[in-house]
Amino acid sequence: MAPVEANYDNSLANNSTDLVEDPKWVKLFPKCVNSNDKSCNFMTRAIYVAFSVILNRRGILNMDYFSKNYITEKLKIMALSFKNPHALRISQLIKGTGEGIKDQYIKKLALVISASDDDEEAIEAYSFEFLYLENGGVEAQLNTSNNSGEAPKPIEQLARLGYQGTQLVRDQLVNMVRSIMYMCGKLLTPLPDSYSVNFRVEYTDIAPEGYKVDGFEGSSTFYTLSEDAQSAVLGHVRPGYHASLLECGSIFMNDAYQSELAMKRHVEKYIDSDLHDMNKTFYSTMETDSRLQDPTQTRSEAAALESPGDNGTMDELSTRLEDSDIGSPKAQSTVRRGAVPKPGPYTRQRARR
Repeated sequence: MAPVEANYDNSLANNSTDLVEDPKWVKLFPKCVNSNDKSCNFMTRAIYVAFSVILNRRGILNMDYFSKNYITEKLKIMALSFKNPHALRISQLIKGTGEGIKDQYIKKLALVISASDDDEEAIEAYSFEFLYLENGGVEAQLNTSNNSGEAPKPIEQLARLGYQGTQLVRDQLVNMVRSIMYMCGKLLTPLPDSYSVNFRVEYTDIAPEGYKVDGFEGSSTFYTLSEDAQSAVLGHVRPGYHASLLECGSIFMNDAYQSELAMKRHVEKYIDSDLHDMNKTFYSTMETDSRLQDPTQTRSEAAALESPGDNGTMDELSTRLEDSDIGSPKAQSTVRRGAVPKPGPYTRQRARR
């Protein structure tokens, strides 16, 4: 069985109006994501899809690591291929984080790019932050109260968003994937000739002492995001019992506001062709009309995996991605314990585009 294969009993969908019947979609995701198990399964698969697109579109791994796949009838991606042994191991690593999400142990999960293997400062990072919603409501483990008078942050807005059906969740993922493609392909300038790539993970406070995701080793520090970096939200998903926001921070992004505005305009072009409504992405640089529900207390945590890179081949790069430790993409040290990939430095060498 594939490491993140869609193996769902769709007969258990208990609301015939809350279904996605797209034959391409149901090969990857449940028809309905309103239960805790289906919501968790969707999150694992969504993470796999998002990181596959990032690794492909940013040119971090070459085409040998990917195979063609479809999210919907009209949206094709290149996903990590289970036939490639290195891509398979990376996929299994992602599946392991899905187990941590099921237990509500993961707060953040990030793909981190740094100038060298021993550099804690990231030049680029793609970070998922997770919320765990009790009984499918708008309660999570993040305190969303904001007494400063400032506009709520995107993760705070997401914490107030109720579940609105599987079709909207599909649309949210489609918009996220299109935003990733546009950001990596059009808005970011090329990566340097050499760099180090790794995953990092941060755990929630309820994770047992000593707990770690399979394939990750403990670390007491996080990396920092370069002061020259700009940060933009790539999208969010809100299945029945979970919510997650994906953000990109990069020194290769010229301007966060212009990037988010360009992504918004790009995604809007596909509304009619994809036959879905434009969901309201919680951008960090502009206000959003988000049809929010009343806020309650929520909190999510995460960990980041680190992958080594030092004058190595593509296989060594993927090995570094496979051997990950836990950490998280923040410009500060971890409050609790984190994790970082297992030792084994390697650097990705590539020609400039």
